Amino acid sequence: MSILSTIKTSCRDCYKCIRHCPVKAIRFSMGHAEIIDERCIKDGRCVLVCPQDAKIIRNDIGIVKGFFENKEMVIASLAPSFVAAFSDINPGQLFNALKSLGFTVVRETAEAAELVALEHAQLLKEGKESIITSSCPAVNALIYKYYPQHISSLAPIVSPMVAHARLLKKEFEEQHPKVVFIGPCIAKKAEREEAEIADEVDIALTFDELKEWFIQENINLNQFPLESDDLTSIQWARAFPVEGGLLKTGDLDTGILSKESVVITGIERCQRFLDNFEKEKEGLKIVEMMCCEGGCIDGPLLKSPLSLYQRRKKIIEFAQQDPNSETDQKII
Repeated sequence: MSILSTIKTSCRDCYKCIRHCPVKAIRFSMGHAEIIDERCIKDGRCVLVCPQDAKIIRNDIGIVKGFFENKEMVIASLAPSFVAAFSDINPGQLFNALKSLGFTVVRETAEAAELVALEHAQLLKEGKESIITSSCPAVNALIYKYYPQHISSLAPIVSPMVAHARLLKKEFEEQHPKVVFIGPCIAKKAEREEAEIADEVDIALTFDELKEWFIQENINLNQFPLESDDLTSIQWARAFPVEGGLLKTGDLDTGILSKESVVITGIERCQRFLDNFEKEKEGLKIVEMMCCEGGCIDGPLLKSPLSLYQRRKKIIEFAQQDPNSETDQKII
């Protein structure tokens, strides 16, 4: 089954998804909107704008349940934006809830994000210039499909999701674990299926899928303890989901007036920049690009009552504090 598809009987000929798709990857065919998979970058805009909920995302919960049924060791790699997606509980409670589902170990993808950021910084130390960061799969797909002339500017570095899976599989090599990434991004499902990294990440779930799973199991997240041994003392890598998070983690210039680095978020802004990249890149050492406005904290499947600015604040505060602190994590 395709990652994104249309429920034909629900599609009401409103053309909204066709009008809003930033890469024109949807066509009208046989009375309904049809996603053109080879053109799609999985940014999720069509899912968000559809008034009939006619766009569906492949649900992979059953595959993870199969891992549990086979008595395999399953590790959850939790994207750092989880504190915005689950804003009404303490992070430790989410970790403990995941273990109640059957995950053997729960770890933060931010562990690898730190290494990925340092690798970007190393490229600059080696004299590389005009580097486009490579952690956003939708931006990578945009460049590969629509701006192939700029592929050489993409940093030759895997995303934190892939790097974390490699680290975890090495750490628990004897147990042959399955690694399940959980985050706000539809494009991560497509990234894990790329031939170059096939089988490194076993499944990518969205926060929506995880919330659905908790409902299926009648799990109340507030019933779990606040503390978790899986939480570590990572700091700025936890800020990866916000604008400039990669630059900050790599100890690079994040100043708003920086002439050597720039952060671009939002698919249309990325497109405009890439349209004129040869002119725009002059004097720039690194360009942090993210498909979603404001970064991953506005991912298509990060549904939160918090405003974008409250999400940003929550992410940054979490990056700055002791993860096992009993201080209330909620934003009033």
